[in-house]
Amino acid sequence: MHPEGRLPLILITAKQGSVPHGYVDAVRLAGGQPLAAGPGDPLPEAFDGLLLSGGEDVHPRHYGQDIAAPVQETLRIDEARDLMELDLAHAALRSDLPVLCICRGAQVMNVAAGGTLWQDLSLAGIPSSSHYQSGGDYWETSHGGIVEPTNRLAEIMGAGPLLVNSYHHQAVAEAAPGFVITSRAPDGTIESLESRRHRWVMAVQWHPERLVRHHPVHLRLFTRLVEEARRS
Repeated sequence: MHPEGRLPLILITAKQGSVPHGYVDAVRLAGGQPLAAGPGDPLPEAFDGLLLSGGEDVHPRHYGQDIAAPVQETLRIDEARDLMELDLAHAALRSDLPVLCICRGAQVMNVAAGGTLWQDLSLAGIPSSSHYQSGGDYWETSHGGIVEPTNRLAEIMGAGPLLVNSYHHQAVAEAAPGFVITSRAPDGTIESLESRRHRWVMAVQWHPERLVRHHPVHLRLFTRLVEEARRS
């Protein structure tokens, strides 16, 4: 438990040299103390929760694949982030820290725990463009998904239809051992998963940090992360 008055420290991963303002603001809004760090930045000796943020693609070698020739031009790989975030994900799983994983972060966590990815949704027979919205405001939603009723995501967001945004061309292919799929897009793309082996590890493919002020239901993910971190 935390000393009275100290906010739970949430480490937010970031691209080198950038500040992920949306994630920082969402954690603050949820009552946490955000600290963003990218590759090469000093990391705190201890923190109460981890937020794996969105960004570039995970190199397929981390899940036992070569880069697929048909989609090699679509990949934007950040190997420095891969190494940092996979190390952090492994450490968080070992320590049973609460983790919220968003977009790339969901993919990193699935790979760290032993799952695989679609290098590009076209390899699954799904047009990549159908999951990357363009135009409009950043907080607009683009499609719905169905949240399964018997999981932690349903406890937080409610079961049934959920409107989300979409900014990705990769997705989880095979869920990691011990992880369960908790929602899918109408075309079958995995939209979220969570661990049944750990206290609180939640992974979503959409970007709730862009939705928290216009669609407050998505703030609940950050609020629960902070609540779980407070118990760390």
